[in-house]
Amino acid sequence: MTELSVVDLRVVLAKKTILSGLSFSVATGELFCLLGPTNSGKTTLLKTIAGIYPVQGGKMLFRGEDRTETAVGRRPVSLLFQSIALFPHLTGFDNLAFPLKRQNLTPGELRRRVGQIAELLRITHLLTRFPRTFSGGERQRVALGRAMIQPARLLLLDEPLSSLDARIRLELRNEFRRIHRQQEQTTIYVTHDPVEALGLADRVGILQEGSLVQVGSARGVYENPANEFIAQQLGLINLVRFEIIDSTSAVWLPDASVKLDNGNAVPPFSGGLLGVRPEWVSVSAAAKQETPWPATVETIEFSGHYSLVSLGIGSARLRARVTERLLLTKGKRVWIGLSRAPLYFESPQKV
Repeated sequence: MTELSVVDLRVVLAKKTILSGLSFSVATGELFCLLGPTNSGKTTLLKTIAGIYPVQGGKMLFRGEDRTETAVGRRPVSLLFQSIALFPHLTGFDNLAFPLKRQNLTPGELRRRVGQIAELLRITHLLTRFPRTFSGGERQRVALGRAMIQPARLLLLDEPLSSLDARIRLELRNEFRRIHRQQEQTTIYVTHDPVEALGLADRVGILQEGSLVQVGSARGVYENPANEFIAQQLGLINLVRFEIIDSTSAVWLPDASVKLDNGNAVPPFSGGLLGVRPEWVSVSAAAKQETPWPATVETIEFSGHYSLVSLGIGSARLRARVTERLLLTKGKRVWIGLSRAPLYFESPQKV
């Protein structure tokens, strides 16, 4: 079943078009991530779905029913804002219970509902404490619990982990996967972090200046981005100029004396940008069939189990991920190749 369908949505705020021509759908039980840079329209879209902002065009269907003009309080959604706004004078229990106060629940049912969500989020030890005693991760869990406890069919999360440090973000991201598997609550999750989007999502939508430029599975959009903007949004990528030099099978990296056999699948344009993820670059200490091109190590960034190495190959620069088993030093001559076919983008942009 389709939980939400957004059709040709247009939103104008202060005489400026923020969202234009947006169309997508979210299936029941799906975790759908919206990824994009600052000012791409992510938060505006969530608030529009929640009914906070009016629309100037298009419509929103909840399970096939047009709710475009439905008031905020009557929409089947729960929205967690980016800023964590717990009531400082209420305990963890009362913060969680607050959205249920209007439902005329018996005290026993209220305790059961709060206890259930607290156990799911592993925050039962916070129920008698006040927010001033919570850590950042604990505050985030209580805020998430307050959004989840409402009887809403669609959960809207606006960068819920962005204010936390890296270790807590990783911990809560893993927790969120577990919670979503158990609850299977339809969720739209907004983030600017490609690691979060790719690690969590059933599907990812990429926003650029108020337009949805690509939607697909996490693996699909990562390995086959529609353009160089999307490729860059989804993680580190090498973008270098190329030219076609053969009508059937090869491209040329200018000034690098490198031909790439393109398996008779030459791009439908004469030149542009070649995209290579660092993990697609193979590096060895000697020339081999799979690493035929000489390069020079320029910089090395140690990252634990692998290093990010910048390699000079003619006028081009390629970054590669290599394991610590390959001992590299600045200025060392190495040999490189590609483990999979590169991406090709026709682009007027300067790299």
